[in-house]
Amino acid sequence: MSIIWSPFERILWGIAITVTFITGFQYFRKGRQKEEFNDRILMYGFASFLLGLTFRLIFYAIFENLLQGTYINGIFYGNFPETFEEMPDLNQIVYHIANLSYTFGTLFFFLALETNVKRSKYLLSIINFCFIVLYTVSIFLRLFDFMDLITIIYNVIYSIMLLLICYYVTKWSKLEFKAIMSLFYFGFMLFTMGFEFNIYGKQFGLIPLFIPPIVVSIGSLIFLFPIIVESKLIANALKYWKIVGILIFSILILGTFFSLTILINYSSIYTDIALIYEYLMIAFRIIAFILISYLVIKNIKFEAILVDKEAIKDLTPNILEIFAKPQRITEEEVSISKEKKICLVCKGNLARSNIYLCPDCNAFYCQKCSETLSNMENACWVCDTPFDESKPSKPYEPTEVEEKISVEESERSDFIYKS
Repeated sequence: MSIIWSPFERILWGIAITVTFITGFQYFRKGRQKEEFNDRILMYGFASFLLGLTFRLIFYAIFENLLQGTYINGIFYGNFPETFEEMPDLNQIVYHIANLSYTFGTLFFFLALETNVKRSKYLLSIINFCFIVLYTVSIFLRLFDFMDLITIIYNVIYSIMLLLICYYVTKWSKLEFKAIMSLFYFGFMLFTMGFEFNIYGKQFGLIPLFIPPIVVSIGSLIFLFPIIVESKLIANALKYWKIVGILIFSILILGTFFSLTILINYSSIYTDIALIYEYLMIAFRIIAFILISYLVIKNIKFEAILVDKEAIKDLTPNILEIFAKPQRITEEEVSISKEKKICLVCKGNLARSNIYLCPDCNAFYCQKCSETLSNMENACWVCDTPFDESKPSKPYEPTEVEEKISVEESERSDFIYKS
């Protein structure tokens, strides 16, 4: 028997659940304030992800309270079940609800992301939906071996998908927003580590009860950080990725030693397949994170040097820009666009069949960009003339602070480019 919970530990988990719920609610509230549909949906996606984590924690806390054991001197002792078959029916129901609530939150997060970035053709959402269907069918038919198998497969695919999202969203966002994803990834790593420490700590008695809820609370607060602080405080992407990279790598090494200690000392309770899976997942997490961090940092360094925006040939949604207001386009960009006959937005070359001229100022746009802007602010970047007279126009009015920042960045870019 091992310690399952104590009143103090329950209080700490209550705090962790509350912090995670408040963070998810703040994303939902922030989404309601967004005027653009895609920005609002993306914020709702982050909210659903965090709320899914919240409900997972709630139902898992209920699951632990339903375990059989003995209450001695304010501490509950019991046996943590190793397989689904060992759980009573009520425990199984609560445990599966905890897993499904988290997976549903992930499904809506991927769906919101792919609504903005359609290059994945909704593949991530389809994979999550298929897992939910297979997992639910396995629960009703009590196919425990099959449930274990699809859970292992999903965990591998899910880990790969998260890493790809981390890299893709970071790569195609502006330089000043690239630090945000490092915080998201770090917060998720802490949350996952705290949850796993809670399970293995109680199953094997290797970790004090108060550590996992504190780690989860810190991870949730890191998720909250980007939407409550000014974007300029986290604009130095390279510094944040290096610091977060060192922290996450340290966590991975710590988690590796912890996992290896469990696998070596308690290998008798694992099957050969389970042992191989655990070892491969440990190696995958370390190698994949090092690779992704290297690619992201390389991309950040490249963009810090490459200030000539003509190198960007494709209009790609700037996912992380929803956390800060955009700056107005400069006069130099307008002049280059007219001289070289390139689109003012995506900097692509224009053909006769792929051109839109602003009727007021003759600014150049390609058809794709003009249609996109028509569905967003519906205003020319130069003169604020509507692209579509039948739609409302919402031209952006920069503040004095943003205009000053824009001038400073333009001067800095000219200096770097000329040197």
